[in-house]
Formats: sequence, C-alpha cells, structure tokens
Amino acid sequence: MKPAHLESVISQLGSRRVFVLALGGLLAACGGGGGGVDTPTTATQAPTLIIRSDVTGEVRGNVNVQFFFSAPALFTGGQPELGFSLSGASKVPGSFKQLSSDTWQVTLTPSANQQGMIDLRVPPGAFTDSTGAASNTAAYEYAQPFNTIAPFAKLEFAGPLNSFGLIAGVGTFTLRFDAVLDAPLAVDKIAYTAGSIGQFQKTSGTGQKDTYTFVFSPPPATFGSVTFELPKGAVTSGGVPNNRDWWNFGLATP
Repeated sequence: MKPAHLESVISQLGSRRVFVLALGGLLAACGGGGGGVDTPTTATQAPTLIIRSDVTGEVRGNVNVQFFFSAPALFTGGQPELGFSLSGASKVPGSFKQLSSDTWQVTLTPSANQQGMIDLRVPPGAFTDSTGAASNTAAYEYAQPFNTIAPFAKLEFAGPLNSFGLIAGVGTFTLRFDAVLDAPLAVDKIAYTAGSIGQFQKTSGTGQKDTYTFVFSPPPATFGSVTFELPKGAVTSGGVPNNRDWWNFGLATP
C-alpha cells in the first residue's frame, strides 16, 4: 500500500499527462505547433481571347483582324505566329504583327469574285500563359460576311411614261448600286445616246449603298430609244471595279 502523499503525486502526474497528450493531438490537427500557416495555391490559367476586325458589316477588300488577349501570351511550340484555321480568305504574307504586349494583328484578303463568310478559328492548345504552364482549352472564332463580286447598279425611271411604258417627257432617273463605292460616281462617267441629263446628285448617306438621281430631258418628237452605259472600271467598291452596265429605254415624245 502506497503512502497517501505518493498516491496524490501519481494522481496529479496522470492528469497532467492526459492534458499534454490532448494538447498535442489538438496541435497536430491544426497543422502542428511549428508556427507556420499553409498558403493555398492558385492554379495557372491561360489568357482568354477576343477576336475583332477593323471593318463593320460586309468586307469587300483587305481586312485587319486583331487578337486581344486578356494577358500576355506565348504561342504553342515557340512559334512566332498564332496558329489558326481560315476559310473564305487568305493571310497576307508577313502581315502578322504585335501591336502591344497582349494584342496582335493579321491582314486577310477575302476570296476573289465570291460572296460568303470569312471564318477564322483558333483551336484549343494554340497559346499559353506567359510562363508556358497552361494552354487554352477553349476554341475561339471570328466570322464576318464578305462580298468581292463586282459592284452592280440598277437604273430606274420615275416617269412620265405612256401607256406602252415608253418615256414620254422630262423625268427623274435613279441609279442604285448594291455596294458602298470607294469614291462618288462622277456624272461624266455615264454615257448616253439621246437627250440630256442634269441635276445629278448623290442621295445616299455616308456608309450607305450609293444612290444617285438625275433629270433626263428626252429629245422632242422622237420615237425610238435611249441607252445609258456605265463602262467597266467607272467605279470601285473595296478596290473591286464594276463590270460594264447598260440600260435601254424606249422613247415616245411629243
């Protein structure tokens, strides 16, 4: 039988041992008692991409396409140019260039004598972040309509006409193009075989498809016809010249 004072000491030591073991377990659960704090790591991600052109609406000539990255990027495989697929146009050689730390540009030429869509697609894995650690997992696409068919015009007479649909007197013609011309049409580009024209003016606004009007005075006492002609190359749209256009109207004037 242990003395009373020895039992008291053992009892006190035992309770302290339990307390020390419990404290040690709590420290272990909190990451140890070394005073360090774990810092969560953020996964590296590739930049995102926006693709735009410098032409609004339908493309009729060369177009500059810009690539706006959300952060500086590297092209996969250490290539000097971004890889992409392209249809409806061709890349102008040597036109791919850097505009800023996160912006690049390429010039495209739409397919000749066609109407359709330019489609440019940057596939997954085409670029990485600036360290090369993470590549893009999404594909990015740019599409825009183009028209490189020669500009075409229609000529219409507002009257007066007789019962047979023949021009019977002085009246207004309207010349409508299916495109925005690079420069306004000059009246001396229009050839005609009879009568006279005046008050020639452009009636369409900036950025609208070109439209012109003029007053036609037919020769008096004439039963025949008048032909108007717009020769090939009289106008251009996006650098594309028009083909020869001509229109014939019957005359029956008093």
